[in-house]
Formats: sequence, structure tokens, C-alpha cells
Amino acid sequence: MGMQVHGQVVKYGFGSDFHVQRSLVCMYGCLCDLMAAKCIFKMMGRFDVASWTCMIKGYFKCGDVDSARKLFDRMPVKNLVTWSTMINGYLRNNCFDKAVEIFEILIDEGLVANEVGAVSACAHLGALAAGEKAYEHAIRINLDLNVILGTAIVDMYARCGNVEKAVRVFEEMKEKDVISWTSLISGVAMHGYAEEALEYFYVMVKNGIVPRDITFTAVLKAYSHGGLVEKGQEIFESMKRDYRLEPRLEHYGCMVDLLGRAGKLEEAENFILEMPIKPNAPVWGGSIARSLQDSQKC
Repeated sequence: MGMQVHGQVVKYGFGSDFHVQRSLVCMYGCLCDLMAAKCIFKMMGRFDVASWTCMIKGYFKCGDVDSARKLFDRMPVKNLVTWSTMINGYLRNNCFDKAVEIFEILIDEGLVANEVGAVSACAHLGALAAGEKAYEHAIRINLDLNVILGTAIVDMYARCGNVEKAVRVFEEMKEKDVISWTSLISGVAMHGYAEEALEYFYVMVKNGIVPRDITFTAVLKAYSHGGLVEKGQEIFESMKRDYRLEPRLEHYGCMVDLLGRAGKLEEAENFILEMPIKPNAPVWGGSIARSLQDSQKC
């Protein structure tokens, strides 16, 4: 389809039009046809910020992070869209440290960036200082603590181990969705506060928020850390019965971990053998690890 559109453009004499060429660069970039995108980009008689940014997006889309950065560094003029493209491009390619680096350059130059992207990157890196810098910047420019930014900040504090601040930001949020609740539940459970995590889950349900499969992953981990086998089995069944959610491999893995932590190794093994989906290495690995821990206690 893209080639057909290009052919029609050339046929009707618009092939050398600047705006058309820029659109073609964006189109081929989205299609991951970098050769065609680069060819048209080089043919352009002039460049604006948007055309450079389109080419950068294309590189990121195809996973060519290095070429995206080289082109970005060559740009004579950049705008906020370009900077945000770099941050989001790095995030999508799991280059979280690079995303933080770009944001810190923005802060140093006194520019406004994509705070959500920067905070998310810091959360995955565990880079609390940089993340707080992004949060402070958001406050300084009076950016509304909406559900997207708020959730990113809660996730950052939780991942970085500051549960108290995660809870504080969560409670300050005027609007919360299922992802917000899940981020808090997961973060609280991750650091050993199983009972508190489960309390948040029940409050969420009471408030009419319907849990998603990722929410149940967080809840099952909380039950596992808390050693609450029966309640964990109950919520696992509730996932299918009450919410019509088919458990995925990670949910089965959580159940194996739950049983293993409680010393129910034979039950864990039977659970694996009766799984309707094929267990992977981590599921079996979790069972083996629990067996080894149990044997070392003897």
C-alpha cells in the first residue's frame, strides 16, 4: 500500500514537494522501510524540525537506536516534540538509562520535557534521584497530577523502595484507574507489606474498579509473600469465576511460588502437572528452588 501511494504521488507530479516528501519519510519509517525513508530524506532540498523528527522516529521504530541518536545530535534545531520523541523512543527500546540522560540534559537546559516518560524510565532504572528531579520539575511548572503522571510517580517510588512516598502520592491523586491501583499494590507487596497490599486490593474492588490480569499477578504475589495459601487459592479461582479472566503463565507461576513458599512442595508439583498450559522454565525453576531451600533446612 505504501509503495502504491508513493507511486501515485510521483505520477501526479508531487514527488519533489517538500511536505509530501516529509510525509513519505514518516510513512516509510512507520513501515520500517529505512532504506526508502533514508533515500527520500537525503533527496529533500531542505529540512525542518518535523522532517528530522520523522526520520528519528523511523529509526526508533525499527530498533536502530544508535542511528536515531546520531541524527538527533546532528540536528541544528530541536523542539519539545523532538526531545519527547527521543525519550519515548529510548523507553520503547528498553534503553531506560538513555531516556534519563536525555531528560537530565533537558532539565539542565531549562526546557520542559515529557515528565511521564522520564519518571517511567527512572522507575525501571531504580534511579530515584533523577525521578524525583522529574517530579519536582512537574510541580514547578504546575503540571496537573493526573492519572498518567501520578501512576508513573507511584510506580517509581514503589520500585525504588520508598513505599511511604508511593502511598502519599497515590492518596494525593484525585483520579485513579486500575493501573494506578495495581502499581501501588504491586509496589507495596514487592517490599514485604503483604497485608497492606491486599487491603488496597479490597478497597479498589469496593470502589468499583474492576481488576485486570496484571492486578491479579500483583495480588497473588502479595499472598505468596504473606504465606496466605488458602486465600491465594481462593483469589486464583475468583479470577476465573467472578471476573472471567483466564489465568496466564505468570499467574500459574505465582501459585507455584505460593505453594512452594508454604512448604507444600508435592502440592506445587501436582499443580504444575495439572496446568492446562505448558509450564516454562521459570515455573519449574521456582519449584526446584523451593525444594532446594527445603532440603537445606533439614
